[in-house]
Amino acid sequence: MAKTPVIKTVNLCKYYQMGKTTVRANQKINMEIYSGEFIIIFGPSGCGKSTLLSLLAGLDEPTSGEIIIRGEKLNNLNSTQLAKYRRTKVGMVFQQYNLVKTMTASENVALPLAFDGKPKRFRSQRALSCLEMVGLADQKDHTPAELSGGQQQKVAIARAWVAVPWIVLADEPTGNLDSKSSDDIIHLLKNLNKKSKRTVILVSHNPEYIKYADRVIYLKDGVVAKATGKTKRVSREKKPKSDLELLEIEPKIKRALKRAGFKSAEDLLKVRIADLAKIRGIDDIEAAKIQKEATKLLEKEGKLVSTAESFGEGEEASNIPSGDNLQKEDNLPNSDNLPGKDSTTPEDESLDKKDEDINNEV
Repeated sequence: MAKTPVIKTVNLCKYYQMGKTTVRANQKINMEIYSGEFIIIFGPSGCGKSTLLSLLAGLDEPTSGEIIIRGEKLNNLNSTQLAKYRRTKVGMVFQQYNLVKTMTASENVALPLAFDGKPKRFRSQRALSCLEMVGLADQKDHTPAELSGGQQQKVAIARAWVAVPWIVLADEPTGNLDSKSSDDIIHLLKNLNKKSKRTVILVSHNPEYIKYADRVIYLKDGVVAKATGKTKRVSREKKPKSDLELLEIEPKIKRALKRAGFKSAEDLLKVRIADLAKIRGIDDIEAAKIQKEATKLLEKEGKLVSTAESFGEGEEASNIPSGDNLQKEDNLPNSDNLPGKDSTTPEDESLDKKDEDINNEV
């Protein structure tokens, strides 16, 4: 099943009026971006890259079309909701750093959390953690004037990450840096993207950065000229659950059956009721009920098999757990010492106790 895109645009347009001239900055942009992707929006200066980023950040309003963030239309948000979206769901990294000159590195990083009303202690701890993440913990008390351009951009990246946003938007973050600092910033953004699984959208006109992207969206004259790369949109298939989970019996009984080695409803019908009754917490009545529920389930699924009673005298179904087999495998002398009896872990006991408490409340 495909995931819901983190960002989706539908016929997105942004026009500016300059005197009598209409500037078509973005024209009918249609794209889908998924969680954890590293996207580069690539193109020459003036092609509409930064305008598109401003629209995605909620800093500007589209002329027409839709921006959908995790299923919610950005167009429908009021000013208060947009402010919260920009404060908590989007992290921005600008070409000019945009740090407050009178604040330390730590204070600059913590600033978005102050606007969100977080307590001072939390802000300080979170800011320090993000500075450590970008390798600047030792410069936490330095002002921007005491930092190099590359260090200032790293502080800006830490600030973008501090609120744990869904999306990080980076607008030409290396535009004012030398080649070494630029490489450091790109590597940092890519590593943070991998480790945090955050979606990163980088605007650039530098072709050397294309190799870092999962996908590249090429803009030309305000339109998407082409897109390359493979979309990360298919979620991993979940492993099918055992049909033991489908039986209408108490959760603690299911856990006891699993501990005893039963893996399916078919297994339950290949042993005798007496064997089931040897498991801790299961008596003859409960054992009969378990086999009845297993029979109903298998009949429903069209997979009914013969029970243990259909085997000849002294025969056992191979590879199926039974009271006798469990004793042999664990070198236990009698049914009182079956794994279901005394091998219960503290965690199992805790779960069983919760089941009992819930039953008592009901």
